[in-house]
Amino acid sequence: MLHEIIKKTIPEYTCILPISKKEIKFRPLLVKEEKFISQINELSDLFSDRLYSLCKLVDSCCDNTIDSMQLPIYDFQYLLIDIRKRSITEETSMKIQCPYTGESVVVQINFNDLLKNVVVQSQTKEITIDNSTILKVGIPKIKDILDTLLEMTNDTDIMKLVASVLLELETVDKTIDLKTETKEEKLQMLESMNRDQYKIIKEYVMNGYFIMNLKYQTSDGTERKVKVSDFANFLRFYLGTLI
Repeated sequence: MLHEIIKKTIPEYTCILPISKKEIKFRPLLVKEEKFISQINELSDLFSDRLYSLCKLVDSCCDNTIDSMQLPIYDFQYLLIDIRKRSITEETSMKIQCPYTGESVVVQINFNDLLKNVVVQSQTKEITIDNSTILKVGIPKIKDILDTLLEMTNDTDIMKLVASVLLELETVDKTIDLKTETKEEKLQMLESMNRDQYKIIKEYVMNGYFIMNLKYQTSDGTERKVKVSDFANFLRFYLGTLI
């Protein structure tokens, strides 16, 4: 077949995902996937639809040897950036609206620099609630967002995501498997915590996100920076670098 001849000319790359430590082999975007990217931007504004489509794109670049929905969010973001870097350029620029002045500014992005700022984090953590209670928490995977149809742009969505990755509650008397508890019961448990208890859990879960620190200069000559830390804005930003 003709396409098999061409396929042999496409380079293959390897990366080790920072959280799961999986070794992933992938190829750059092909023309068929670049067409698919245009469809993602044109067909739907729904966050969940775009995320699902990006999962299919990542799976395709890995020749369907992985299920990207099962990846920790941070690993998924890391792989997206590496695929983009290998497919187009290692650097790019794009326009954003400055949140301080409201003007349109150009930001420069170096994808190599982004991939160097890797967070090393375990996939589970035991958090001491008090002297007799320990909560075991996981880090969110892509499927956790898709299963709950979260937009991840407000505190309510964040709490729902935190609830979805609660694994186990250990007390002096017993150990409770939280994976078998209802979503409502887990949300009630989180709402019953004090601010400091919930903050520790939330920070662990939210540290599973890729953070992009972007620097630029506004027309008044001021050097500024903006942080892209929530997942929804990361995906919007990422899609913008592909156009």
